[in-house]
Amino acid sequence: MSDNCFQLRSQESSGSYLAVQMSIAGDRFMTELMVTTPDETFVVLQSVEGTADDVWPTSGALQEVVPQSNEDGDFLAGVGAAGKSHWSTIVTSMPDKAGLVFDFACRIKSPANWLGSTYKVFGNVVTAEAKPDRIEFPTGRKTLVCRPLDETKIELNADQQICLSASFDADKTPQTARWKYQFELQ
Repeated sequence: MSDNCFQLRSQESSGSYLAVQMSIAGDRFMTELMVTTPDETFVVLQSVEGTADDVWPTSGALQEVVPQSNEDGDFLAGVGAAGKSHWSTIVTSMPDKAGLVFDFACRIKSPANWLGSTYKVFGNVVTAEAKPDRIEFPTGRKTLVCRPLDETKIELNADQQICLSASFDADKTPQTARWKYQFELQ
């Protein structure tokens, strides 16, 4: 991988795994969630990114991503900015599962209507299925499941985009808003 593309994998016992790939697209990193089975590899979800002119992009504006390791394993750390706000994220693999946890934060200095991450369905997924506590993306043999964690909100919009948003007081500034979620291959 180059300095413009980083990947983190989470292995499952059957030889299948879930991976996140973060690669540079314009002025920020784009995120792709990929599933690999013994037979094939394919992208299931791709982040919907904003532009350099967006003060509040549809996904966290990450301009730097660095692979890291500690006693708990490998992870990706990312930082960036848009407008007067700063984003950060940590992506970790779930122990003993084909799963990844995304933990985002944004330090905001002016009122915001929405903060979160947005993904579009990509590749082999025919349609996403919204459940009360998760969204499922059937991919044939495996299903990718997204669950919000802590106080994160989850929505599947009419365009089949998954929107994971922070719970925060939109009028309170400055403040740090957080949203956290996991993807698991089942």
